[in-house]
Amino acid sequence: MLMLPINPIYEGHGHMKSYSKAAEKYDLDVPTRIIHLGLMVFGILAWLLSGWAEEYECARHLAFTVHRGLGKGLAPFIALRLIYDLGAS
Repeated sequence: MLMLPINPIYEGHGHMKSYSKAAEKYDLDVPTRIIHLGLMVFGILAWLLSGWAEEYECARHLAFTVHRGLGKGLAPFIALRLIYDLGAS
């Protein structure tokens, strides 16, 4: 079994750095967190409800309408992710 240390960042001689200073480097900014939250929420909900929306013969079925709406809600977050990532590099 692979055991990972809880906080593998050390200063030396057994003294640990403050976690907040070490993790500062990896903190995400607010727009990135919002974009990832939107991708997660809309993506997972659309995926979970896809089984309910399998009756695609009837496009007016409630499940299909909800699934389509979640897909339309996901699209702007995908576009924002691409635009924001290109702007950051």
